[in-house]
Amino acid sequence: MIVDPQVSGALFDFCGHLSTRPEPISVGASEDCPPLMDALSAWAAKRNLSLDQAEVERWHIMEPLPLLGYATTGQLLDELRARAEADGSINYRTVGEPD
Repeated sequence: MIVDPQVSGALFDFCGHLSTRPEPISVGASEDCPPLMDALSAWAAKRNLSLDQAEVERWHIMEPLPLLGYATTGQLLDELRARAEADGSINYRTVGEPD
């Protein structure tokens, strides 16, 4: 079982976003997908979440990073760099350095 509070929270938040829209969206095999994707894009923009390079097919098989407690983005990047230098087994990509 995957336990990721951020993924779970995002799913609930997106459902909440859908429930506040004035127009309904139908979802199912016989429905068009663009209205749902438009709603997802609007929600992601509202949350400043990039959907570029989303791991649609692999997100559920990726190993989560062990919990590091509360840390800033800079601290997390430093930890990843240190782990990568130690064993070279961690592949990561940064979008931008923190301020």
